[in-house]
Amino acid sequence: RAALSWYLAGEEREMALRLAGSLAPFWWLRCHLREGRTMLTRALDTTETIPAAIRAKALAGVGLLALLLSDHGQVKVCCEESLALFRQLEDPHGMVMPLLVQGYKASQVERNFEAARLLGEEALAISRQVDFLWGIAAALRLLGIVAGQQGQYAAARTLGEECLRCSCKVGSPRSIAEALHLLGEVSTAEGDLVRGRSLLTESLALYKKVGDERSMAQVLTSLGLIAVSKGEYTKGNAL
Repeated sequence: RAALSWYLAGEEREMALRLAGSLAPFWWLRCHLREGRTMLTRALDTTETIPAAIRAKALAGVGLLALLLSDHGQVKVCCEESLALFRQLEDPHGMVMPLLVQGYKASQVERNFEAARLLGEEALAISRQVDFLWGIAAALRLLGIVAGQQGQYAAARTLGEECLRCSCKVGSPRSIAEALHLLGEVSTAEGDLVRGRSLLTESLALYKKVGDERSMAQVLTSLGLIAVSKGEYTKGNAL
């Protein structure tokens, strides 16, 4: 943060963008969304010629943070420009993030499940072509969520299980937590509250490990609803 502020104060925008683009996952994970978007936006606000790859990565970061801040107009503008730049650069790894962010926007905000599915499938196909394991896992999770939103629980479970296998190969606790979270929600929706609680509890432990407070809150809400549905009102209220 100190280094980024120093680069911005000195008008070294290329270095600022390099650093800010790399910090986007930190701001997302630690819920410093407004700080991150402000820093990235300041770094992007320059007449200096910036390498396309650096600009594209920073724009994807702004798009992600804007989605979490419900600034849907900024999501569209930033992700579309980011994706266009990555396509020009023929950078398949870079294309995945703006596709996924737009997919979540279509799914969670617009409730346009067909658009979300197409975006997820494109991200998945691109990731498979270059064996980008994180991208494969992330795209499978989006597609699993979209299937679950439409009541297609068998498909959602299959996608979630493949997501979990891929996440274990990646070795990222957060990626594994997301896969378990998806599977827990699917099991709960299917009425298997015992399995749902077990998967969500396992997911919660991993979210705690990486400090993902937003996801922890989501899982705790789901666990509370399970407790209430089982008549465990004291436990549900505590969660």
